[in-house]
Amino acid sequence: MMHVLSARGAGQPVCLHHHTYGYIIERSLLMRLICAAAGPRLTHVFLSTTMRDDFAEQYTLKTTSAVIPNAMFVPEQDHKPRSFTGAWEDRRLQVGLISNLDAAKGLHDFIETARHAKRANLAVDMILAGPIKNSDDKALVAQAQQEGSVRWLGPLYGEDKLHFYAGLDLFLFPTRYRYEAQPTVIYEAFAHGVPVVAFERGCIRAQVGDCLRVIKAAQDFPKAATQIISELIALPDEDWSTLRQQTRVRLRSHTEAGERTLIELFGCPSTDKLN
Repeated sequence: MMHVLSARGAGQPVCLHHHTYGYIIERSLLMRLICAAAGPRLTHVFLSTTMRDDFAEQYTLKTTSAVIPNAMFVPEQDHKPRSFTGAWEDRRLQVGLISNLDAAKGLHDFIETARHAKRANLAVDMILAGPIKNSDDKALVAQAQQEGSVRWLGPLYGEDKLHFYAGLDLFLFPTRYRYEAQPTVIYEAFAHGVPVVAFERGCIRAQVGDCLRVIKAAQDFPKAATQIISELIALPDEDWSTLRQQTRVRLRSHTEAGERTLIELFGCPSTDKLN
């Protein structure tokens, strides 16, 4: 509010870049006051058209709005995607999740999916990466590792994080975080040609699109995800190649859309130049 009032007092336009669904899920008096204080020269920047429409349901959009996806902050990777070799029946899918691992970010659902897959004797390796702060969550992961359901790699950064994505066939993101908007990790998976199965939250349905599946929050994620994994195991190689290509195309198209918006708003196509 202080920045908005300062800009308004100086006669400058105000641009609000929205990154959370917190005040979209629950109407905020403070957000209403900020929008009023910004005046008619206010521009709203949303992560997707879905976010813009959801915002409009809570607040009256009388000023300019634009869309800049988080894809802008994720460079496409140029490595060759993992390919299957050997006998058809020897194929094993590499399925992963990287995040700050807790219940809200999908840890429990991921482990339960791994247990479903193990009971179904699916040829799949379930791999976790990221820090775990909660002692109960650490115990849960330790138990899952002991029973052979998952493998936890710990926190990964830099090149190690890139190698993690590069080795995956599928990224699971069963986020239950109430204010989830447009997770960067999904675009990071796309950057490596990895399709995604995620819970529906915030902008995720529009973000994932046809790259692979979004599961409604009311559904049983482990059961639904296990079914999807079993279907993917039997997917022909040429269909895998098409699916992987779709993820890169989607990342590229969202990035290009963001670049066009940056040019319209600020006269430059790169966030680096803005910084």
